[in-house]
Amino acid sequence: VDFSPIADYLLGNVEYVDDSQNGEVSFHLRLQQLQKFRSRPIATCYWEALAATDLAEIRFVLGGEDSTDIRANGTSILGTAPGAPDGVVNGTVLIRPKSSKPYVAQVGKRGLVVTAGRVRPPEPTARLLLVSEREQVEVGEKFTVDVVLDNPLHTPFDRVRLYIQFDPKVFEVVDADKGNWIKRGINIADGFAHTDFPFDFHRENFADNEKGVIIYDEATEVRPLRSQGTLAQITFRAKQSARTSDIVLVRNEPGIYPTTAVTYLSHNILADYPKEATTLAGVRMRVEDSDQTSEVREKRPLEVQ
Repeated sequence: VDFSPIADYLLGNVEYVDDSQNGEVSFHLRLQQLQKFRSRPIATCYWEALAATDLAEIRFVLGGEDSTDIRANGTSILGTAPGAPDGVVNGTVLIRPKSSKPYVAQVGKRGLVVTAGRVRPPEPTARLLLVSEREQVEVGEKFTVDVVLDNPLHTPFDRVRLYIQFDPKVFEVVDADKGNWIKRGINIADGFAHTDFPFDFHRENFADNEKGVIIYDEATEVRPLRSQGTLAQITFRAKQSARTSDIVLVRNEPGIYPTTAVTYLSHNILADYPKEATTLAGVRMRVEDSDQTSEVREKRPLEVQ
């Protein structure tokens, strides 16, 4: 194990124990002073593959004297997301045999097939939509927009990212977090969808009403999902009149976060996914002054070009 990524911050030597017989590695290190890292490697572990395996888990040990933890002034600060208080993400490894003879293994109940050859990513066939029952609202009125994953072939995916933009002068997001995994700040609702979309790695769910953006990022750690339907619902309030105002899903420049994407093993599964920044889909709303009559129209998604 190489601790050089954090060597400049260490206080004293690292306490390190390698118990190969039981398959455990533990280390205890102290820093010279409190640090605020957004993201930083602590150590690099080098492994030797001894035998082929379908899926081998490399996991953090929690509980007991040697429990995984990060502390500041003696207080644990590991784990902040509601529903994931341990603050760890385990890993899995597929070790292929030296023989080139193919083999297959079924992983979990979803029938994921892992091959000894090159793993072929699924064909991109899914679509993300924003759908609202309303096309016209009054100032001060609330309305909802559904985030819908259209996945008719049940293509596997392990991460959903949403980057939604709206005009903060015209709309504001109303907090809706009943049953949510993440409840900090202003949220969009996903508690109703946990049965169909049982994510287990909760990254982001917040709306910024000053900037007019919504960022949502959920993932599944080991087992991919194959579901479809409404995965989240946004509650808006109209603030001022507007002839038209768009609420859109945005695909950012490649490599730039936040963005909108649905992926499996980092491969996109959305059909016709653009190679550069653009809007993917959205809804267009008309906001009338409260003394004018609102109209309720047929529910349908609007493709924004």
